[in-house]
Amino acid sequence: MAPDIEWRIGDETEQQTIAKSPPPQPSRWRKPALVIVVALGIGLGVAYRSIPEPPAPSQASVTPAATAAPIDVVAISTPRPRSLIDTIEFESQALAEGDRLSFAALQDPATLDWNRWQLDRFGAWGLPPGIRMYNLLESGWLPDGTFWADVRQYRHGRFFRETRFYRQHEGQWVRTQPDAALWSGGQQITQTAHFQLIFDTADANLAYQVADQFEQIYARVCSTLDCEHTLDGTPAQGLPITLSLQPEIKQYWLELVGQPEFHLPSPRVMGIYDRVLPTEARPGLNDQLQSFATDQLIFLLAQHASGGLDHWAKTLEGRMFVQAIETWTKAQLGPLPEAEPSYPIDLSASYNLLPLDALWSWSITSTEATHAIVWQESEALIQFVGETYGPPAVIKFLKALPAARSLPEVIEGIGLSYAEFDRQWQIWLRQSGAMRGGG
Repeated sequence: MAPDIEWRIGDETEQQTIAKSPPPQPSRWRKPALVIVVALGIGLGVAYRSIPEPPAPSQASVTPAATAAPIDVVAISTPRPRSLIDTIEFESQALAEGDRLSFAALQDPATLDWNRWQLDRFGAWGLPPGIRMYNLLESGWLPDGTFWADVRQYRHGRFFRETRFYRQHEGQWVRTQPDAALWSGGQQITQTAHFQLIFDTADANLAYQVADQFEQIYARVCSTLDCEHTLDGTPAQGLPITLSLQPEIKQYWLELVGQPEFHLPSPRVMGIYDRVLPTEARPGLNDQLQSFATDQLIFLLAQHASGGLDHWAKTLEGRMFVQAIETWTKAQLGPLPEAEPSYPIDLSASYNLLPLDALWSWSITSTEATHAIVWQESEALIQFVGETYGPPAVIKFLKALPAARSLPEVIEGIGLSYAEFDRQWQIWLRQSGAMRGGG
């Protein structure tokens, strides 16, 4: 199950604090081989035979967990497996078939928040064509008798890897929440090309896969925005970013107090796609995290290339164009899995648009209608620049923003005549409005 994403915004004196999650109604303006078959089967058989015996019960007193009422989606008549292997098999089958009731019946009644979090994201994973549905990669027992299993299962055409935890409840094995005892090897800190990586020793191999995927996304975004050069072509200063993998969290977010820091769950908890067949993509991310990472790296690198995070924390002048260029960059990179839907710019009411020389300063106290016009026109203007003058002009536009005091000054600063720019803009508006049904 993929984690949540959430917004957290600090007060005006701190800078922006936390970056974003997809809202329920997305805003338009601001706001992504036979040998293999045999090998997999043999691997699973070995994994079955290698599950160790549980440790001897501790003599220390244990306070039983409070018994909570079962969640309402559990049907009493749903069969409950008796053995640990049967439980893993039964759960994997329920995930593959999208059997919500059977999946819910396997959940630990003492971990209702974890259960709801999983059920909120439940959906059919699908059955693989001609190969086994899942594989046990490794497993073990924790001191309290909890069993953990690193499972790789077919999901939506690929293989998804996550660590699942099980304990006994009233004589039955149930799926329970992650146990922090698995992550007791100590914290490690290392540096990749663009990220400081912080993780627990238990996540070492998977942490590097996540970091590798972040590096790939960074490279694509940076190439699109030419973030390694300033407006005059000199080398730009890099932006230090931290990736912090934390087993105790389910959500992920971007913190902007001081050095930007991505807070991510353990790869074992959030799950990541693994590579099984040579034709599959490189391992490391799940779909929701890929969209989130792309969205936030566009946000970070666009602001960094146009004056820096500190600059945009202090002013709103011209900021609508930074966000418009973020939207343009997403379009340049192509569609992402689980990304917010995009909508065509509506220019049918172009008579409400502002003159270019007025499109610069705006207030947070402006009406919603005014905000709508500002964001719509800003995105349309950047689309116009890209179509008329080419992508390099969009990047020059972005980098010229922090030193300018008006939109005409930006336009002149990238080597264009403001009068000719405005004339071409009006022609483009009429043509675009006509194509979209406007006057």
